[in-house]
Amino acid sequence: MNIWSIILIPLAIVGGLFFFNFLSGQGKGKIVFDLDKRYVNYGEYIQAILQELKKQGKQAFYEGNGRFIIDGSPYTFIEWNVNLGGVPTQRTVLKQDKIS
Repeated sequence: MNIWSIILIPLAIVGGLFFFNFLSGQGKGKIVFDLDKRYVNYGEYIQAILQELKKQGKQAFYEGNGRFIIDGSPYTFIEWNVNLGGVPTQRTVLKQDKIS
Protein backbone atom coordinates (compact mmCIF):
# COMPACT_ATOMS: atom_id res chain seq x y z
CA MET A 1 0.00 0.00 0.00
CA ASN A 2 1.38 3.38 -0.90
CA ILE A 3 0.96 6.66 0.97
CA TRP A 4 -1.76 7.91 -1.42
CA SER A 5 -3.97 4.92 -0.69
CA ILE A 6 -3.62 5.51 3.04
CA ILE A 7 -4.69 9.15 2.61
CA LEU A 8 -7.32 8.89 -0.14
CA ILE A 9 -9.34 5.92 1.15
CA PRO A 10 -10.29 7.54 4.50
CA LEU A 11 -10.97 10.85 2.74
CA ALA A 12 -13.29 9.10 0.27
CA ILE A 13 -15.15 7.38 3.12
CA VAL A 14 -15.60 10.61 5.09
CA GLY A 15 -16.63 12.48 1.93
CA GLY A 16 -19.16 9.76 1.12
CA LEU A 17 -20.69 10.03 4.60
CA PHE A 18 -21.04 13.81 4.28
CA PHE A 19 -22.57 13.40 0.81
CA PHE A 20 -25.06 10.81 2.11
CA ASN A 21 -25.94 13.14 4.99
CA PHE A 22 -26.58 15.93 2.47
CA LEU A 23 -28.69 13.69 0.22
CA SER A 24 -30.80 12.46 3.10
CA GLY A 25 -31.69 16.05 4.02
CA GLN A 26 -30.12 15.95 7.47
CA GLY A 27 -28.39 18.98 8.91
CA LYS A 28 -28.57 21.91 11.25
CA GLY A 29 -31.76 23.94 11.04
CA LYS A 30 -33.76 21.17 9.37
CA ILE A 31 -36.66 19.02 10.49
CA VAL A 32 -36.66 15.75 8.57
CA PHE A 33 -39.17 12.90 8.68
CA ASP A 34 -40.77 10.23 6.52
CA LEU A 35 -44.53 9.73 6.62
CA ASP A 36 -46.20 6.31 6.48
CA LYS A 37 -48.03 7.14 3.27
CA ARG A 38 -46.99 8.65 -0.09
CA TYR A 39 -48.96 11.81 -0.86
CA VAL A 40 -49.74 13.04 -4.36
CA ASN A 41 -52.40 15.55 -3.28
CA TYR A 42 -50.53 18.62 -2.03
CA GLY A 43 -53.29 19.70 0.39
CA GLU A 44 -53.41 16.25 2.01
CA TYR A 45 -49.61 16.24 2.24
CA ILE A 46 -49.58 19.61 4.03
CA GLN A 47 -52.21 18.37 6.51
CA ALA A 48 -50.17 15.22 7.17
CA ILE A 49 -47.07 17.37 7.82
CA LEU A 50 -49.00 19.53 10.28
CA GLN A 51 -50.28 16.41 12.07
CA GLU A 52 -46.77 14.95 12.32
CA LEU A 53 -45.37 18.21 13.69
CA LYS A 54 -48.17 18.35 16.27
CA LYS A 55 -47.42 14.74 17.23
CA GLN A 56 -43.77 15.79 17.78
CA GLY A 57 -44.99 18.50 20.19
CA LYS A 58 -44.36 21.43 17.88
CA GLN A 59 -46.70 24.34 17.25
CA ALA A 60 -47.01 24.68 13.47
CA PHE A 61 -48.96 26.77 11.00
CA TYR A 62 -48.98 26.64 7.22
CA GLU A 63 -48.74 30.08 5.58
CA GLY A 64 -49.05 28.86 2.00
CA ASN A 65 -46.58 28.64 -0.87
CA GLY A 66 -44.48 25.99 0.91
CA ARG A 67 -43.89 28.13 4.01
CA PHE A 68 -44.47 27.03 7.59
CA ILE A 69 -44.12 28.73 10.95
CA ILE A 70 -42.88 26.14 13.45
CA ASP A 71 -42.45 27.15 17.08
CA GLY A 72 -42.27 30.78 15.96
CA SER A 73 -39.58 30.28 13.29
CA PRO A 74 -40.07 30.33 9.51
CA TYR A 75 -39.39 27.13 7.54
CA THR A 76 -39.53 26.25 3.87
CA PHE A 77 -40.93 22.89 2.79
CA ILE A 78 -38.84 20.66 0.51
CA GLU A 79 -40.05 17.29 -0.72
CA TRP A 80 -37.33 14.74 -1.46
CA ASN A 81 -37.77 11.35 -3.02
CA VAL A 82 -34.99 9.09 -1.77
CA ASN A 83 -34.24 5.44 -2.30
CA LEU A 84 -33.95 3.68 1.06
CA GLY A 85 -33.05 0.02 0.77
CA GLY A 86 -34.44 -0.17 -2.75
CA VAL A 87 -37.76 1.40 -1.75
CA PRO A 88 -38.59 4.90 -3.01
CA THR A 89 -39.53 7.04 -0.02
CA GLN A 90 -41.13 10.48 0.13
CA ARG A 91 -38.99 12.44 2.60
CA THR A 92 -40.24 15.67 4.15
CA VAL A 93 -37.57 18.30 4.81
CA LEU A 94 -38.44 21.56 6.53
CA LYS A 95 -35.49 23.93 6.27
CA GLN A 96 -35.30 26.84 8.66
CA ASP A 97 -35.13 30.17 6.85
CA LYS A 98 -32.30 32.51 7.67
CA ILE A 99 -33.55 35.64 9.37
CA SER A 100 -31.72 38.73 8.18
